[in-house]
Amino acid sequence: MALTSAVACLDGWYDEERDDQGAFRWMGRAARCRVAGGPGASAPYLKVTVGHGRRSVAPMLSLSINGGPATERRVRAGMSSVLLAIDASGDVEVDLTVDHTFRSPGDTRRLGLLVRAIEVVDVNRLDEPLQVEGWYEWERDRCGPFRWIAPEARVIIPDGMREAGSSMALAACTLPESGGQVLTVSAGDRVVAVVTLDGEWRGHAVPLPAAPATGGIARPPLDLALRIAPPVPRALHLADDRWLGARLAGLRICPDARSLQAWRAQYESAPA
Repeated sequence: MALTSAVACLDGWYDEERDDQGAFRWMGRAARCRVAGGPGASAPYLKVTVGHGRRSVAPMLSLSINGGPATERRVRAGMSSVLLAIDASGDVEVDLTVDHTFRSPGDTRRLGLLVRAIEVVDVNRLDEPLQVEGWYEWERDRCGPFRWIAPEARVIIPDGMREAGSSMALAACTLPESGGQVLTVSAGDRVVAVVTLDGEWRGHAVPLPAAPATGGIARPPLDLALRIAPPVPRALHLADDRWLGARLAGLRICPDARSLQAWRAQYESAPA
């Protein structure tokens, strides 16, 4: 985790390290930091990017903001981001606790989780969707950059991108041997799209629910849940410790049919 003026590491942190993805810090069983918040945020969220590389282990991470009730999230192998809505416009104090620690061979430290970043994000000021909780880091194949997602993931759509008639375009595929997987996209209790996946990259359009009228009051962003069933069988990725659902790429919000058609033109196998 990079040491910047926005984050003050207080208790429970080991020294900063670096890998090919940048700076990070290991936490012990419990750690605390103070994060600078942006003034006047209409939709402030705390974003915590964490991970580890242990196969078949999913530690429970508890997060408490300003001494409030703890929120728990399972952290599986690989790197992913946890996003929590916060009710604060100034600095926030964050307590992180993991349910167990481990020792790496040759390392005497008691390690909890690798923390890549902690930051306060005003989602409604972003100019693109925020991909969190279940999105792994970028990779490439012959078709270009993509990200694996876990069988459960989230996408947060800024309010300003959620207009009448808009849709979320994305390309998706899975391993050819996985066949028969289904992607379900939901907003709260409402299912907004169900997509069948196969081993070919295909383009899909997810219609976005209309935003409610608020009389000029700032609206919250749209929180979409992505669920893949069944997960990629473990036997198909024995050398990969991650919990895998499907590969996604090209995620974009299209405000109208014309922009969606232009997006589809990039994917020859996109269904009509």
